[in-house]
Amino acid sequence: MILNKKQILEYQKNRDEFLMFDQVSNVMPGVSAKGFKKLPETLWFFKLHWPGDPNMPGSLQLEALTQISAMSIFTMPEVNCNIMYLLKVNEARFFSKVIPGYNLELDTEVISFKRGMALFNGKAFQENKLTCSVNFSMILKDFAENIKTPKK
Repeated sequence: MILNKKQILEYQKNRDEFLMFDQVSNVMPGVSAKGFKKLPETLWFFKLHWPGDPNMPGSLQLEALTQISAMSIFTMPEVNCNIMYLLKVNEARFFSKVIPGYNLELDTEVISFKRGMALFNGKAFQENKLTCSVNFSMILKDFAENIKTPKK
């Protein structure tokens, strides 16, 4: 399934300037999501990080991967929630700078999804070059609200 910006906004709560992908080029509910973010030099973070050497912060690359991966859960027919919280980030690795003027290609897969919790693997590319990879887990908001916080 391909989703354009209007369709993405039906599922995703993030909005510009913090929506970190522009199109879903392929989503398989409960399995995977792929898409991209256009990176014109006018984006807010390029103006700030770093003047004279603009690049996309690693934390925003991870944000893009978490946002698009959530689409693989939000598009599942049995899921009636469009907010996921990040629980854990494992093995985040950064390989090259992400610079303006190109797209950031996002490729994520669902490793497991049980009781509202999902484990994902994500990779980002620019010009077919791996820029980062990460494993992370997220939880649907409806399930997170029912978890009791451990007492000290």
